[in-house]
Parts: sequence; C-alpha cells; structure tokens
Amino acid sequence: MTAPAGEPPLDLTGRVALITGGAGGLGRAMAGALAAAGAGVVVADLPGTPVAEVADSLGEGGFFAVADISTEEGAAHALAECRSRFGHLDVLVNNAGIGMGEVRAGDRYSRPISLFEVTPEHLRRFFAVHVLGPFLLNTMAAPLMVEQGFGRIVTVTTSLSTMIRPGNAPYGPMKAASEAFTSIAAGDLAGTGVTANILVPGGGADTPMVPDVPGRSRAGLVPPQMMGPPIAWLASAEADGVTARRFLARLWDPALPRAEAAAAAGFPIAWAGEEV
Repeated sequence: MTAPAGEPPLDLTGRVALITGGAGGLGRAMAGALAAAGAGVVVADLPGTPVAEVADSLGEGGFFAVADISTEEGAAHALAECRSRFGHLDVLVNNAGIGMGEVRAGDRYSRPISLFEVTPEHLRRFFAVHVLGPFLLNTMAAPLMVEQGFGRIVTVTTSLSTMIRPGNAPYGPMKAASEAFTSIAAGDLAGTGVTANILVPGGGADTPMVPDVPGRSRAGLVPPQMMGPPIAWLASAEADGVTARRFLARLWDPALPRAEAAAAAGFPIAWAGEEV
C-alpha cells in the first residue's frame, strides 16, 4: 500500500486481525490491506467459500477459520484460531453479512422488496449474521483486548439512509442495530485502550451483494479496495483514542496525509446529536 507523500508507510508488524466474512468482497480487500502493512490476519468465513485461498494469498501471516460466526460455537472457534496461531488478537473486523438477495434474488430496484415479503425466518437469519454474530465476537474479544491494554473493534454497517429506506428490510434495520451496539461498546470501553468504530463503503459497493441490472452501470459503485486505507489506519497506533466514529471509505483520499484523510472521511457514530 502506497503512503501519502511525506509519510512513511503504516507498519502493522506484530498486530493480529480477525476479519469475518473474509472470503470475498470487502472482507478480502481489508484482509489484503492489513496483511500488506505487516499484520497477521485470520480470515473467517462459511464452509464452501474460498476462505483458504484468500488466506494463502496473504502470505506467511495469513490463516483462515471455517466458521459460522452467527453461532456461539462458530464465533468461539474463529477467536480460538487467532489465539492458537498468534497468541493474541488486536483487531476485530465485523464484516460478515448477507444481502437482500436472501429475501428475493434479482432486480430489487425496479421492483423493491416489500416489508411484507419478509418472513420470520428471514428476520432470524439477518439478525443472527448482522447483530448476534458481532455481539458474540465483541463480548468474547473485548475482555482479552482490555487485559492487554490495546484493541480495535471495527464493524461494517451501511449508510444511515439505507437503514430506514423502504425496500431494505430486514438488512437496513439489522445494520442499524449493529451500529447502535458499536456506539454503546465505544462508551463502555472508553479509557481502556480499546476502541470501537464503524467503517462503511459510503455507497453501494461493487460486490455480489449488489445485483447486476440490465442497462445499469456498475461504474458508480465503490470498489472494495477503497476499504483498505481506512482499515489499515484504524488498526494502527495513529488511530489511538479514535473511537465512536464512522468512516466512509468513499471519502478517504489516500493522497492526503492520513490524519487529514481520516478527518475528511469521519463522522460521529450512529445518530449522535439527535436528541429526539
């Protein structure tokens, strides 16, 4: 990863990161950025995904865990894999997710998915992946991070407008719940050396979660690689004390000094300031 002019590259040697949903899309891009900066990385994903291939692409510091992090057993296994490989965990990236294609595949733009198409089973699955999974990993990892006096919890949610836009249930509401939990975690962990922040693409991302639509260009979608510079910075000592923030990868200018890029791309987490 190239550094802005006048700044040395970030050096994450000795840091260990666990990335859920790491087999593709945003997770793969973030894993690559962290590994390129010297971090050890464990990518976790479901059986049948190319998680082992992704780990191999990261070099000597890349490992994988086949795990469903929406279950207690899966979350514990992913964390145990980090500790067995490296002895500790410094950075937890809650990235695993499922999209609205789980409710109905195909074009959801000309014919949006109605709330009344959503079944209780859909609701349970989206809750398990987007809310329960991060909650389990956060509560398992945070005590270990507090004990060592350093830790980063970074959760990938979505644009605030997507959380409440018609046609985005149950995806949007579950991402809203995950962001609210992250905001609470940031407050509960204040002063411990462990931070909790949100990182989002800042628009639709160019991943399989966004379906192809005839006549609709993907040129305006956010490339997954744009998640790399902000996640590497959040994992570094330069981000010490930065907590309860949400960063939009689309607004991160890698040509700027990193502190300036973070200031331009960062906002209060969740709905801060809304006293209603």
